[in-house]
Amino acid sequence: MRMWIHVLGGTFFIAGTVVVFAVRNQQPQAQATGISYLFLIAAMGVFYYVMAILLNKTRITVDRSTIRIKHYPLFWPGNHQMDVRLITQFYVKQTLVRRGRGHSILLCGEGYQYETSWFELRAREKVRGDVKILDKLPSRKQALLIEHEIENFLGIQNQPVYGEVDPDAKTKFTSS
Repeated sequence: MRMWIHVLGGTFFIAGTVVVFAVRNQQPQAQATGISYLFLIAAMGVFYYVMAILLNKTRITVDRSTIRIKHYPLFWPGNHQMDVRLITQFYVKQTLVRRGRGHSILLCGEGYQYETSWFELRAREKVRGDVKILDKLPSRKQALLIEHEIENFLGIQNQPVYGEVDPDAKTKFTSS
């Protein structure tokens, strides 16, 4: 939830700055217009990012020869397909993300710091080795379910992979 507040707040700040520059700097029209366009382009980029996060869905299509990942309806990086015959194993990895300031002299002690994590669906491929299929999955359960369904469909026997999530453990973090 905090991320949305920061992103939307940033969007409104940039859009507001564009309006202020356009109104305040009317004497040198060429300079004001150039700066306004730069801020407008930045605001449009942030707006597209927010819309892609809010509207996009991810479709995973698996058949006997390929696995396809497609983000739609707005374009977003990460669309790809892989040859299933080269994949030997799927697994889930958990990544711990630390954010915050750590120590702060102004607060006379520890500043705020919080930890969050997300899950990645990864594959072991014969040619390229370790390959990321999906990232930033919100829950262990969702990631393990996707892994399980794909392996069952393709008839891949589940084998342990170093660094993978233990399906039975409550918390297990790996830093990256």
